[in-house]
Amino acid sequence: MSGPLRSVVLAASVTLLAACTTSASRSPEQPVGPATTVLVLPTDPVTDSAAPATEPVPDTAAPTAVTPTTVAAAGSPTASSAGTPVLAFFVRDERIAPVRRFAPPGASELGVAVEALLAGPTEAETAAGLVTTVPGGVRLRSVYVVGGVAFIDLDRSFESGGGSASMLLRLAQLTATATAAPGVEAVRIRLDGEWVTTFSGEGLVLDHPWTRLDIEDQTPIILVERPAPGDRVVAPIRITGTANAFEATFQVQVLAADGTLLADFMTMASSGTGTRGDFDVTAPAAGWTGPATVRVLEYSARDGSETNVVEVPVVLERADSGA
Repeated sequence: MSGPLRSVVLAASVTLLAACTTSASRSPEQPVGPATTVLVLPTDPVTDSAAPATEPVPDTAAPTAVTPTTVAAAGSPTASSAGTPVLAFFVRDERIAPVRRFAPPGASELGVAVEALLAGPTEAETAAGLVTTVPGGVRLRSVYVVGGVAFIDLDRSFESGGGSASMLLRLAQLTATATAAPGVEAVRIRLDGEWVTTFSGEGLVLDHPWTRLDIEDQTPIILVERPAPGDRVVAPIRITGTANAFEATFQVQVLAADGTLLADFMTMASSGTGTRGDFDVTAPAAGWTGPATVRVLEYSARDGSETNVVEVPVVLERADSGA
């Protein structure tokens, strides 16, 4: 970037930072409110891409510190009025799996999602088989977005303990959580303020911002992102996510708590067989209220058995119930 152009970007960055603070005397390391602040800075006006990972923004535009935020879990008594739904990703059967959280009004969706990830699964989620590879007590120091890349600063305990599989899964959890937030396509990490190019004692190379493509091996063949476990839904149930299924086809089912099959049909993602594609379908589930299960799966081409099964427990409500 040329000298004049860098000056323009620096000036714009400083102007935006000033607008995000309410007092000229506040230090960049002081909290600015009750929830995580996300500072969104301009992209390079020439390339329209994020600045280099080694120097994403000028030092004078350092992001503000963050403070803990109360996050409501799906299915909690306050969830329906707690604000904007966000996703955090934990682990089931060595693959990432989403849960729903709710950001309080006015809070950063990205910041709340990362805080929810660091807080870990609830007791009910743990009982349902969800775990996390993120060590307990990791602190989020700051988070901001440049050109679709989320720059996330954690304390160094994020890379402590565990072998290579654990390290890859915790990076996948963070990458999936951040990229589920609006406007985020990739993630760049720093620990205690230092940019990370080699992660943990396992020597994992982080020489570029990570996207969902970097965590394919830690992602289930069929990833359901909506509904999330514990969601309250109405019929027809909207089901969204991604899949890398054989010939892009897979089965969708909805089962009532008594075992009644409310829906059972084949659908397709936008791509498959080596390339992950999106899907967005609706499933009928009329005639039932109460606990239900959304199931997605593949039938084995070899013997017709069920494989790559994902089960999402939900609560089915009447359309006029306010859900």
